[in-house]
Amino acid sequence: LEVGHGSADEIIEAFVGIYPALKESLMQAISQIERRGEVRGMQQGMQQGRQEGRQEGRQEEKLGIARTMLHNLHLGVDVVQQATGLSKQDLASL
Repeated sequence: LEVGHGSADEIIEAFVGIYPALKESLMQAISQIERRGEVRGMQQGMQQGRQEGRQEGRQEEKLGIARTMLHNLHLGVDVVQQATGLSKQDLASL
């Protein structure tokens, strides 16, 4: 048996063929590993979602500040671009 070259089902069958009493223990272990993977996947997804949300929030805040600078304070586009780091395209949409 070369574990690295077989599918999960083939590996399970090989172990069960050698020692049939392992089947239930193997199936339980596999279920636990799958659950851990699901939990890790959800945690990573939530972390990525939070990070993307923060980035979007910062972008919205910059746009709000730029809008105030342009419309209320009547500052030039170049000054607002330099202060906020936004592109001229972003500022043109305001």
